[in-house]
Amino acid sequence: MDAEAHGGELAAALTSASSSTKWIHQVVPVTGGAWYRGRAFGRVAEGDAEVFLRLSWYASADGSGVALGQSESEAWAGDTWELLDTGPVEAPETARAARFRLMLRPVAGDARAAFDDAVFEDAEPASPVATPTPVTATVSTSAVVAATPGGTTPTGTRIPAVATARGTSAATAVPAGPSTLRLSEILPNPGGDGRDTDLEWVELVNIGSEAVSLAGWKLGDAAQLDVLPAATIPAGGYVIVAAKLAVLREGVLVVRPVDGVIGRGLNNGGDAVVLIDPAGEVVDAISYGDNDDEFDPPAPLPAEGETLAVRDPRSEAGPENWARALRATPGEQNVFAVGAASTPRRAVTPGLQNIGELADPRAPLDVDGSSSNVPEGAAVAAAATVAVAAGAIAWKRAAIRKLLGLS
Repeated sequence: MDAEAHGGELAAALTSASSSTKWIHQVVPVTGGAWYRGRAFGRVAEGDAEVFLRLSWYASADGSGVALGQSESEAWAGDTWELLDTGPVEAPETARAARFRLMLRPVAGDARAAFDDAVFEDAEPASPVATPTPVTATVSTSAVVAATPGGTTPTGTRIPAVATARGTSAATAVPAGPSTLRLSEILPNPGGDGRDTDLEWVELVNIGSEAVSLAGWKLGDAAQLDVLPAATIPAGGYVIVAAKLAVLREGVLVVRPVDGVIGRGLNNGGDAVVLIDPAGEVVDAISYGDNDDEFDPPAPLPAEGETLAVRDPRSEAGPENWARALRATPGEQNVFAVGAASTPRRAVTPGLQNIGELADPRAPLDVDGSSSNVPEGAAVAAAATVAVAAGAIAWKRAAIRKLLGLS
């Protein structure tokens, strides 16, 4: 208990000695389709961390099993009391219970949070608004879908090098439309016993303001493409394209290629990862290690068990925007060590300079992390403003379209 209460004499205290997310929760019965709201006062009593609320919905009456979805309040990192509020949230039609969680997410080192005056109550339906829906974690977590056969290029066919000249920045308005998926994080060298290509995964994030279907999308390495299944990614949400033996945490939306391997398997020494939309356009690509097909110089090579993560998926594509992550965060915002180095900037072609700002966007997904076999929890990296000089590189669309039979 914490002696410095917001109301009364004592407040609940939650202490963490690691970087994993911690919580206190209460299971409460709900009616599917009804509206509810969670509120509580919270503060960071010690350490570098943030506090927030989470509502997780379940089809079981006791809150067991796989969550149907989840919603979160805004986070607070101050040491003074702040009202945390999820706002009105509609329970899924099949929900019978909710877990109302008081969350502590450490950034680094030991941390302690305090919560007081927590209330879970009925709410009036939210009023429709014309602005984009705020990012909340409301994806189905039960889908593990295999892609349909016939979606790969012939074995050994090389995908031409491509790069994007999108030129957007974090300050740009959130886009809408069907092609708002971006590469976010990759695990090319998971290590472990056996064939490590069976454990690899690639994270995609929807940076748009509308949900996106994966139907018709393709993902692959430098040699082969896989057709992705028709899962739906909500605005601000994530999906993990995982090899057949990759284990992901509860709460992460996962799809798997039909042959169980991403492309022909990501090379540990260097490879390319390419994302192509249903129209056959390359919307994002990266090369790392000793592969300079997409970036020259390529993004850094992660060590065994490390992931390579994008700093800002809304920013100009380039090696400057990729770095080794502090830890793997599938389905969550990428986290980097303070001062983590990325690939040195490329030379800028005169007249093509584009200066943008990179800022860490807040991600919607953060799961309980109860498994001891996978990375758990999440942290919020400090927002950074970085000057990026990115030379515009023309897409080699004609070659890609010819490869896909779209010419």
